[in-house]
Amino acid sequence: MQFKIEKIILILKDSDKREIEFHDGVNIIAGKSQTGKSALIDIIDYCLFSSMCTIPKGIIYNSVNIYCLVLWINGKRLILARKKFDDVENGGKNKIFVYEINQAFNDEKINNEFFIQNKNKFISGEQFKDYHIKNILNIPIESQKLDDLNDSVLSFRSMTSFMFQHQNLMASKFALFYRLDSFTRAKQTQRDFKLFMNINNIESIQKEEELENIKKQLKKIEKEEQFFNEKFTNLLQMLREDCINFYALLGNSESKILQITEFKENDILEYNEMLEDINNYTLDGDIPKELENLKNIRDTIFKDYNQIKMQIEDIKTYENELSLTRQIFEIDTKHNNDLNCPLCGRLHNNNYEQYEKAKNKIKTELSEINSIPPKIIEQKSKLENELKKYKQKYEEENSKYLKMKNTYKYIVSQEDKKEKLLELKSNIKSKQQIMKDFKIFNNKEKDELLQKQKNLQDELAGFNFKTSLKQVEVKIAEYINEIINNGLELEESLGDANLYFNIEDFSLFQNFKSKRIYLGEMGSGSNWLNCHIALILGLHKYIALNNSKIPSFIFFDQPSQVYFPSEEDINKSKTDEYKESDLTTVKNIFKNIIKNIEEINSNKNVNSKIQLLITDHYSTDEEWFTKHIIKDGEWIDGKKLIPIKYENKYVSKK
Repeated sequence: MQFKIEKIILILKDSDKREIEFHDGVNIIAGKSQTGKSALIDIIDYCLFSSMCTIPKGIIYNSVNIYCLVLWINGKRLILARKKFDDVENGGKNKIFVYEINQAFNDEKINNEFFIQNKNKFISGEQFKDYHIKNILNIPIESQKLDDLNDSVLSFRSMTSFMFQHQNLMASKFALFYRLDSFTRAKQTQRDFKLFMNINNIESIQKEEELENIKKQLKKIEKEEQFFNEKFTNLLQMLREDCINFYALLGNSESKILQITEFKENDILEYNEMLEDINNYTLDGDIPKELENLKNIRDTIFKDYNQIKMQIEDIKTYENELSLTRQIFEIDTKHNNDLNCPLCGRLHNNNYEQYEKAKNKIKTELSEINSIPPKIIEQKSKLENELKKYKQKYEEENSKYLKMKNTYKYIVSQEDKKEKLLELKSNIKSKQQIMKDFKIFNNKEKDELLQKQKNLQDELAGFNFKTSLKQVEVKIAEYINEIINNGLELEESLGDANLYFNIEDFSLFQNFKSKRIYLGEMGSGSNWLNCHIALILGLHKYIALNNSKIPSFIFFDQPSQVYFPSEEDINKSKTDEYKESDLTTVKNIFKNIIKNIEEINSNKNVNSKIQLLITDHYSTDEEWFTKHIIKDGEWIDGKKLIPIKYENKYVSKK
C-alpha cells in the first residue's frame, strides 16, 4: 500500500498551531529526552483511530485540542484528525475527522475554524470502518465481514502492528510487533496479515473463520461429551445395578445381567408378567391382630409354665437343705457315751446331764425332719406333671404363632418386593430415556458439524495456501538475513545469520545446528535489537516489492537505547574509550537502516516506496545522517514538539 505522512499538525489552544513536515524515504528527528520525540508515534497511532490514547499526559496533552495527519494513501490525499480523547462532548473518543483533499489544497487552512466549518466530516468508528475498508483497502463493503459469529471485520488497525516499533519494543525479547498483547488481537492480526500479504483471499479467510468457529463448537461438544460420557458411564452402571437388583428380586440369575451390554426397552418387558403375581399379594388387615392374640396366649402359657418351674426349683432347694441338716444333726450311736459335743466337738466333763438333754432334743427334731419329705415329694410330682402339660400347650401355641408370623412376614416381604420392583422399573425406564435423549441430541449436532468441517477443509485444500505461505516465509527470511549480513550482526555463539519468521504464530527464530533458538533465548539486547530491525526491514522489503495492502511505512523509536538510554550517555561515550565502540556500533546500525531503505526504494520493481521515521538521541554531523534530518528535526537548544514558549502557557491547564 502506498502510504506517506506529509505532516503532523497539532492544533493548539487559542488557535496556535505546530507543524512537522516529512519527506520521502528516511526521516530523522534527533534530540534530547523529554522533547516529545516518542510522543509522535502515539500521535500517529491515535490519528489512525486507535481505541486508546497513549499520548503522554502533561504539556503535550494539555496544549493540544486537535491532533491531525496530512497523508497520502493509494493516491488519495487525506486529512485524518481527532480531538482530545477525553473530550467526550465533541466525540474525541468515538469520532474521527476524515477529509479528502487535492494537491492544491492549502494546508494553512487547517486550523480550529476549519474543523468547526467541516464538523460534519467527523464520523463514527463504524463509519470509519466502512470508509477505510472501501476507500483505503479497496475491498467491497459486503465482503468486509469475515465472521458472522464473532462479527469480525478486516481492520486497518491490524496494519499498525507492522508499522510501529516503540522504544520499549525495539529491543524486546518477549514481543516482535506493536500491541499484540491480547490473544484476540494477535489472532485477528495474524488472520489479516495473510490477507494483506496476498497469502489468503477474502473468500478463504471467511471459510477459515467459519472452520475455526466449527472447530470451537466441536471442541465445546467434545468437552461436554467427555463430561456427559462420564455421567453416561455412571448412569449406565447405576442402570445395570438396578437391573441386577430387579432380576434378583424376581429370582433370576445375575449371570443374565452380566451378559447385557446395552439396555433396551425390550430387556425389561418380561417383568410385566412377573409383576402380575406380585399384584395378587394383599395384606390382610386381621392378620396382625390374630398374630398379636396368638403371641399373648403363647406368652401367658409361657409365664405360667415358668411359675410352675420356679415352684419345682424351690422344692428342690428345700430338699437339698433338709439333706444337709440331716448330715449335720445326725448322731452316731457308737459314741452315745462320749462327753464331746456332737455339734462342736468340745469336751464336756462336768455337764453330762446337759449333754444328754441336748442329745435327746436333737433326736426329736431329727425325727420330725424325717417325716416332712413325703409331703414335698407329692407336691413336686404334681407340679412336674402340670409342667409337662404347660410345655406341650406352649409348644402348640408357639407353633401357631410362628406359622402365622412367617405368613405375615412373607406377605409383607411381597408387598415390599412389589414396591421395590415398581421403583426399580421406574428408575430403569427413566435412566434409559435420559441416555437415549443424550445420544440422539449430541450425535445429530456433532455429525452435522463434522460434515461441515470436512466440506470446508476440502474447499480450503483447493486454495493451496500452505504453499503460498511457505513461499512468502522463505522470501522474507531471505531478506531478513541479507539485512543482518549487510551491516548488522548476531553474536558469534549464534553462528551465521539463519533467521526465519513463522507467519502462523508470529515467531522469529535462528536455525543453529539443527535447533531453533527463539528470540527470547538469544541472550542480549544487541541481538534483540538487530533481530527487530532486520525483521521489520525484511518484512517491508517484501511489502514494497509485492502488491501488499500493508502500508510501506515504518516508525523506529530510539533504536540506540540498548547502548545509550539518554543523550548524556552518548556525550560521555565520546570521551570514554570503552564506550566509543558502542558509538561505532550505533553508527553502523543507522547506516544499515538507511542503506537498506535506500536500496529498497531504488529498486525498479518496488510498488510502494517505504517512508521511515526515526526518533533518537543519537546524532552526527556526517552528511549521510544529516541529509535525512527533517526541517527543524534537531530538537536541541530548546526545540521541542511543543515549543518552550507554550509550556508556561499550558502547563497548569487541563
